[in-house]
Amino acid sequence: MLFVIFKIDVPKWYPEFVTARSRSVSASFAGKISDDLMQEHSSESTNERMNLVDHYLAMLLIVFLEAGLIQALVELLSNNDKQMVTTATILIGEIMEMCNRLLPKSHSTNIQSLPTLFKIASDFEDESKRHTATLAFSCIDNLQKTKERLFPHAIDEQFNRKWVARTIGSAIEAQRANSVRIGRQQTQVRSRSASTGAVDDANLRSLASDTQIMSGKEYMLWNWDATLDLVKSLNSNSRRFEENSKLIRRLLSFYKPENHLFSDLKKTKSSATKFVRVGCEIMRSLVSIPEGIRFLNENKWIEQIAESLSQLNPMSTASIQGDPIFSKERMEKTLTADYFTMLGILSQSDEGLKLLEKFKIFDLFYHLTELRSRDDLVKAIISNLDYNIDGHSRVILSKVLTSGFKQIRIFATKLMRKLLRNKTNEFHFWAVPLLVTQLYDPVIEVCQHAVSILEESCSDERNLDAIVRLRPIMDHLGEYGNPLMLRFLSTPIGFQLLKEISYIGKEMGKWFEKGSELYVTKLELSLSEALSDGPKKSDKTDKLEKSDNDDD
Repeated sequence: MLFVIFKIDVPKWYPEFVTARSRSVSASFAGKISDDLMQEHSSESTNERMNLVDHYLAMLLIVFLEAGLIQALVELLSNNDKQMVTTATILIGEIMEMCNRLLPKSHSTNIQSLPTLFKIASDFEDESKRHTATLAFSCIDNLQKTKERLFPHAIDEQFNRKWVARTIGSAIEAQRANSVRIGRQQTQVRSRSASTGAVDDANLRSLASDTQIMSGKEYMLWNWDATLDLVKSLNSNSRRFEENSKLIRRLLSFYKPENHLFSDLKKTKSSATKFVRVGCEIMRSLVSIPEGIRFLNENKWIEQIAESLSQLNPMSTASIQGDPIFSKERMEKTLTADYFTMLGILSQSDEGLKLLEKFKIFDLFYHLTELRSRDDLVKAIISNLDYNIDGHSRVILSKVLTSGFKQIRIFATKLMRKLLRNKTNEFHFWAVPLLVTQLYDPVIEVCQHAVSILEESCSDERNLDAIVRLRPIMDHLGEYGNPLMLRFLSTPIGFQLLKEISYIGKEMGKWFEKGSELYVTKLELSLSEALSDGPKKSDKTDKLEKSDNDDD
């Protein structure tokens, strides 16, 4: 009932978690939680404004907290029913996160200390209760640490609502050491050290040996967890790269398109996580040091990708023998599509951009975005490029936004919301003008997405100022353009612009006549749907939430 009252979604992994906790906790289940969270995180909004539902929940929180809710939940932790203990633990964590997000510090500070739970955790007379309380405390205490480990760049409040799963996953991973062999434990210790950058040279050599890469070319026998941590330890360290250059050369040969190893692997959840993460980390580490850049120049990995892409270049005169590496079928069924993910990592740095320019990757992208029958390639290109640095990436995106293909324009326009929420550099300078151009698209769906994204962007004054200075004309959008135009009223320049086009007088007349009544009716219906326990009437995102699930 409390989950319903506070609008807390029961995690989809909850039933399995209860079962796992009642027995022995497995590493595979801990990994499942992390994988599920990765998917949930990728589809969530970063809207930072509180809405009316948030204010309603804040009021409920104050009432329940003053009635002793936290103390009552802490008492449940001493219950013999493990399912009830698990539910109480999750609920305590969720409520504390809500307090931190919704309540002023004057109300939330005392709650965060959890004095009752701390008293139980420090009571050595009852070992069972102390253990349960300590585990619950661990889940709560590791919030920030775990969030930074899984998503260092995570900033959205919706994502923070899922922190309990991550912290519980951390506790599970800590317990699994009891069921793992001693040799494997040592490897994990070295791996954790590598991931934090604290690995010393002796452990680095052991970690290199643990990868099994130099023991044979059969990649299925390689230890990919150790490989990932080894590659991370090479970041910005030229000496370590030189010591492991042979290993890196053999590892990168696995990713060469012409070797048909990585490129022929079937696309599965486990392979996408394991092999792609290592590939991306290799690119990130190599471009961080001069030796790595020289290595990429000489290795032919980028060159082979360029040659494979040129097979699809409509301007190319080269003959195609066999099935192209980047054929539509291979893009759908194999890990070939993730070459764009790795190229995207290179586009995040100046040195990586120079490599892409040298091997004419951007030239190929310009031509490939014109292919009528390969929207999968266009989506892969613009979805994976990084737009924080001014250059070819932004030009390619602007080209796709004005593509002659409707679905591509819609996809590219919706992508702009992700860039906004990811706080892409200079969004007001280069992205806002592109979105304003989309307001004049002949397809109304493109215009609607552009208006919605621009309205959301107005939370940043720089974006709002940039929009107003462009003086967009939205008469052709009718009611769709009203939310954005109303935002203009918050700035002197915007107010003057609306006054010049006689918008304010007309809008005031509408509101006096029927606009106010319609607004209240819509607001009541929206609140009723948002606070309803039943299914939503529509799959569209509620205006109160200000997010667009179609983006994800």
